[in-house]
Amino acid sequence: MQPLIKALKDPDWKVRNAVVKSLGRFNKHKQQIIPVLIHTLADGRAEVRRSTVLALGRLGRKSPEASTALEKHAGDDDPIVRLNIKLVLGSSDRMDEAGTSLLLEAIACNDEDTSAFAADLMRSESLKNPQKVLPKLEAILENSRGSGTLNVLKVLRRMRESAEPALPKIALVYPKADPKGRIEVLRAVSAIDLKGDHAIPVIIQALADGDRAVRREALMSVHRYRNRGHLFVEPLSRELADGDAENRRIALSHLRGMGSNASAALPQIVRLADDPDLTVRTLAINTLGRFNPPKEDAIRTLSRTIADVNERVRRVTIAALKQLGMECPDMVIPILESALKKEKDASIRESIIATLEILGKRPEPTKKNS
Repeated sequence: MQPLIKALKDPDWKVRNAVVKSLGRFNKHKQQIIPVLIHTLADGRAEVRRSTVLALGRLGRKSPEASTALEKHAGDDDPIVRLNIKLVLGSSDRMDEAGTSLLLEAIACNDEDTSAFAADLMRSESLKNPQKVLPKLEAILENSRGSGTLNVLKVLRRMRESAEPALPKIALVYPKADPKGRIEVLRAVSAIDLKGDHAIPVIIQALADGDRAVRREALMSVHRYRNRGHLFVEPLSRELADGDAENRRIALSHLRGMGSNASAALPQIVRLADDPDLTVRTLAINTLGRFNPPKEDAIRTLSRTIADVNERVRRVTIAALKQLGMECPDMVIPILESALKKEKDASIRESIIATLEILGKRPEPTKKNS
């Protein structure tokens, strides 16, 4: 703790600012830290004073010494310092109309730390009085940018179904937002919209986003609406060509879970059987085994991958053929018999033989050379 406190005298204000933010998280040592932070209220940089007020708000809301010091600095030259002091002194377990208005003003503030602090206080209020808070949060969405919008979205996300009336306005934020904002929109609509009527169009739009992280968030959101998976087959098929291997894997996992309902994506899945990423490749092969009744393209692809140089690929192919063979053994048995003649790995040979036996075909014993 002492090294941090000493760093408050560092000539670089950015160092001092970082230290203040760190000290504001040490609730266990608040009795030692609060007097130090009170002294830092006189720092020469407004940015450091802003952070100091918020740190005192986290540690010393019930401290008479902290409250008295904040009141003495209520006329600070910096408007954000003054706003932070009002925010800290006005925060309490029960919020009146003035307190709620102050929180909303602070959430819309361009200072990220102030906005985030206010949003944390607003979350509990929004859960207690959603009807009172929701219209005001919607107004911020319409008029604010940057951190204010992001923090409103976080508050709305925590409100879940109570924020459902705001879904149309949340969706309108998406095309105007930066990647970070678009991710928050996706998280908000997915948390709030139980049926998906507003969320699914946003997710489909995001699956074609130019930003990889946004596409990743959209892919993660698809699972929420898996009961309406048919709406995602086409956009997920396009996502199978994503330049990011993990995104391809997630898209493929969704389609795999749909089984034959994802038949429209078969050409793209077949191509992934040759993907440079081994995990994607084996998942694609596994997915081909889910198409019952079997598709000709799937059978043709598996007849090729069973001879792949990679042992793992061959094993996954055998498992996929086993799945298809339960439905159409006559299509699968010849492929397995041909592979058995060429396979040199003893354990893989055993796997092929076991699969053939399950499908009702006992292979002829291998003749040994005399």
